[in-house]
Amino acid sequence: MSNRFLEFVAENPGLRIEQINKQLGTTTKELALPVRRLVVDGAIKVKGSTRSTTYYLPTDDRGHR
Repeated sequence: MSNRFLEFVAENPGLRIEQINKQLGTTTKELALPVRRLVVDGAIKVKGSTRSTTYYLPTDDRGHR
């Protein structure tokens, strides 16, 4: 599940979890633990909080991965 989420975010940065769930056919409950692990590991970055949280891949200073 983590790999699917990570690949999706790489191709579609800046979406909220509801939008991601719709595209992946998942639920927020299914993604909660994998997403938390990805954030802690630094594989993804988040902006916002609660329902306005959006997901991105980390970038360097020039905006490149």
